[in-house]
Parts: sequence; structure tokens; C-alpha cells
Amino acid sequence: MAEAAGQAMAVQGAVCVFGDPGRGKTVAVRMALHAVPPGWKVTWVPVPVRPSVAGMRRAVFDALALPGRFPHTSARADAVVAGALGEARVLVVDEAQRLPVPCLEYLQSLWDHPGTRITLVLCGAGSERALARLPQLASRIGAWQEVPRLAATEAAAAMTGFHPLWRTVPASDLTWWLCSRLRAALVHGSGRRLVTPRADVHENGRHPPAVGNGATAGAASARSQRFCRDRRGAVDGDPPATTAVMSVLVNIGRGQVPPELLSKRCPTT
Repeated sequence: MAEAAGQAMAVQGAVCVFGDPGRGKTVAVRMALHAVPPGWKVTWVPVPVRPSVAGMRRAVFDALALPGRFPHTSARADAVVAGALGEARVLVVDEAQRLPVPCLEYLQSLWDHPGTRITLVLCGAGSERALARLPQLASRIGAWQEVPRLAATEAAAAMTGFHPLWRTVPASDLTWWLCSRLRAALVHGSGRRLVTPRADVHENGRHPPAVGNGATAGAASARSQRFCRDRRGAVDGDPPATTAVMSVLVNIGRGQVPPELLSKRCPTT
């Protein structure tokens, strides 16, 4: 991802970042653009709830944090935005798969404007299919970057890139901790929500019946072993836990090493 972004900035080109939901596309782009060359800026443009050309025009204006009020006419707004994009800038549009053809044409007009110096990054699950609806833009994409599933063996290595404290934890402990934490973090194929699993809470979020501590602990242990065995969440049909690793790392990577990282291990790691 970093190589693709660097090559695109060198020629002021365009990149399409795609992949299944929960694979960490946004995190990958943020990490790749964390350190851009001197003179470059990175601007993230949110996609409006109901995307339209007028909405995208306003979204770009707001994302650039331009002074003054939003112009009343589209021609004036386009002129102001084009002027601000005269400096080297990476324009990142996340959830680009939601953009209709007119919005994509608007972004292409900014990219093609002779006075702008931008690198366009379109990111989202299905963004490659959205671009296929506009062949004149798709044919000019310099890099089609798919974000693959993060393998279990890569999770610990990726973890250490978010905070120096994570580098002090053995890889086996990191793998165990990710395994146990991600069990509750998988939400509709996305790991953006991180929930602390508890041994005294059922998988459906409710407290179990009043039973002895041994039975409760045994049931929790069985659930943990089942999850570690097949790397799946609490609900049948959830994607493998490794698909959500990159999405949750941004939420947990900047904190301190958690107390859960003890000497115990996941039974199958």
C-alpha cells in the first residue's frame, strides 16, 4: 500500500484501494500516508449520507477547512476548491463505493483541472466496481490495490507497528490476546468495535443462569477453545477473526500493554 501511494504521488495519479469489509483498508491507507514527502498534505473527504455532486462539493470544501462561508454558486465553489488544491495534496475518499457516477465525474474534474496538484485515493469495499461504471476514470487508475486478509501469523507483527510498548510483548502473547479480544470485536464483518469479553457473560450479551463458578468458568473455557480452534466469532457465519485485525489495531494500538497479557496461551497457538 505504501509503495502504491508513493508511486501515485510521484506522478500525481490515482489509486483504488479495495477488498472485503473488515480487512483494514482504511487503516492500511492511514498507515501508508502517515509520513508523506515534504510539501504534501493529506485530506480525507467523507462521503455524504446521500451522495450528490452538490454534497461532494461541500464535503471537499469542508475537508479542506477553507476560510469563510461556503460559496452560494457552484462555479465560485469550484474555483475556491481548485485554488486550494493547487498545492501538493493527497485527496482520500473513503467509502467510495457509495459514489454515483456524477460524483465520480466531479472528483475527476478536480483531478483533471490544470491548476490542481492532487493524488486521488478511492477506498472502499466495492470501490473497484463503482469505478467500472465510469470507464474514463477507471482506465486512468495507476494502481488497483487489494487489501487481502491478514494471516494469523502476521497479526502480531502488525501489532508492533502501532506503539513501542507492543514490541516488548512476546509474539505468542499478542496472538493469544488478539484471539480472545477479537472474539467479541467482530460486528457484521467489521472489527471497528472493541469489546472486552467476560467469562460471566453469555455470547448473546446476557448474564448466564446462576450456576457454580466452576461451571461458568468451564463454559467460558469451552467457548474460548472453540473460538481459538476455528478463529470465528460467537455467531455462526462471522468471517475469520483475522479479517478484523487491522480494523481493531487502530483502536488498541495506541494504549498501554493490557493486563490480560499474562502467561496463558490460546490452546491452539
